[in-house]
Amino acid sequence: MFSEPQGDDGTGPKEYGDGNTYFIKNVMDRQNPLDRRTSALDPFLNSIRKHIKPDFYIDTNQEGIQRNEGLTFIHRKLDHADIYFVTNLQNRSIDMPITFRIQSGYPQEWNPYTGEICPIYQYIERSEGIEIPLSLAPYESTFMVFEKSKKQIHVTQSQLQEVTNLTEETLAAKVDRNGTFYVSIMNEGTEQTKNSNCKRSACSIYS
Repeated sequence: MFSEPQGDDGTGPKEYGDGNTYFIKNVMDRQNPLDRRTSALDPFLNSIRKHIKPDFYIDTNQEGIQRNEGLTFIHRKLDHADIYFVTNLQNRSIDMPITFRIQSGYPQEWNPYTGEICPIYQYIERSEGIEIPLSLAPYESTFMVFEKSKKQIHVTQSQLQEVTNLTEETLAAKVDRNGTFYVSIMNEGTEQTKNSNCKRSACSIYS
């Protein structure tokens, strides 16, 4: 069902029966490969997002790509955790932030090749879910596991190559050059930004 236009953008909604209807003025046509507009600008998908958030979200506009060419996932829920199996089905590496529709959880990466379990120390908690920087080689797969627990101290933004350890007292990381690096740390709802001089390949921010 379609409603009459509501408001300046003409997208509704209007109550109809037990649900809502939307009138969409302009539905985007992406058959033109030169059309660089993304799903973030599509009024139809944005109407759906008002009720259901994407389970696995890539900001294609921010990443400068038109669409996801081969990054796929399977999501399973357990009583104590959410598990995502993520696969890069393309012949190029990916390195970009991914938002998982998880409102609370302690993220870990489980390596399906070695069995190694690594805590993830850098992520951002957003209204849409938890955003994690993800790097995968061509045709590589990984497990992202979100254990239900209390909020953990974590890095939200940094210039570091990789955060290797984080506690209340210290942060250890890898860097690819000498210099001064900043890092923003979220702890119990308070975010603090720190700076430190680091030597190449290793860095301790504070103690």
